[in-house]
Amino acid sequence: MIPLALLACGVALDDAGRSTPRPLYPKLDPHTLPHSDELPRPRVRPDPAQAAADAAIISRIAHRPGPHLEVVLLDDPLSPSQIQAWLEARASTPVENRPLDVTRHTPDKPAGGVAWTSQQRQGPGFISGWAEFACSEYEAACVPQAMLLEASPEARVIDLDEALALGGRGVTSRVSGREIMDWERLARAGVDAVHYSMESAYLEGWDAESTVWLSPSKLRAVRLVALDRGQLVRG
Repeated sequence: MIPLALLACGVALDDAGRSTPRPLYPKLDPHTLPHSDELPRPRVRPDPAQAAADAAIISRIAHRPGPHLEVVLLDDPLSPSQIQAWLEARASTPVENRPLDVTRHTPDKPAGGVAWTSQQRQGPGFISGWAEFACSEYEAACVPQAMLLEASPEARVIDLDEALALGGRGVTSRVSGREIMDWERLARAGVDAVHYSMESAYLEGWDAESTVWLSPSKLRAVRLVALDRGQLVRG
């Protein structure tokens, strides 16, 4: 598992040994479950009037990121420039509503060009909530380094509760019949990120404090740090 501030997505060397960002631990991390080409993705035809109304609401309720840094757990010690290139590549891919397969509990999370982070904690202990969850639940995900990222002060962030109130369970999967969040609607409304504080309403697969960035371009890779079982190695 790899959160961007303990990204819930990861970066690692590819099979050819090239240092290229890619999803880490796809079999373990629900954030990085791949799409099946055979599953139709739930989509909604955009409504310009609704988009304008949503944007007006977002301008009132969105808050700016705090002074904390975000974190991404890394399997390989990649440089800030490599992570930045990965973020830019993600930003060029549209946000999509994830398909729901009736054969398993698919997380209610967006797909496409998104990035996941968890806020850096101050003081001793786990560097983030996601690091604590990863190192407690998945030994293979307890990796030895992480990238710290800085969020743009202009980013528009809303809480998961607010996202539910705005995007609601606005899409019905044609595969499972289950209602899911309309993440595409939130992206069209200008939401840059949705934050889950562990005190918000629960969605399937949201297991630790985290932020999903619908606009990965709002993140800047700062520096690589060493970890010891999810805790920052100081000195």
